[in-house]
Amino acid sequence: MKQNAQMTRYVALTERYPHLRGYALSIKGAVPHADDADLAEIEEIMRQDILHSTLDWVSAKQFDAVAREAYEVLLAMRTRYVGSYPAQLA
Repeated sequence: MKQNAQMTRYVALTERYPHLRGYALSIKGAVPHADDADLAEIEEIMRQDILHSTLDWVSAKQFDAVAREAYEVLLAMRTRYVGSYPAQLA
């Protein structure tokens, strides 16, 4: 039952965002207002700063929560370091 719901969500996301694949697609599903250009950075924050691990072991619910947290971290970094942080975060 749970797997069926996840598959239904995946299909819906691939139809809505056909240009995205892999973790980028899942992150966009959790944070739909994030710019596509930010998805790789969000993934990196998830791996390096929040989980300190790979992403393949977390449940879908945990993944979504961590993606939203990583997005907030990215926004906070941009707000705090405007004008003094590397261009890739601007």
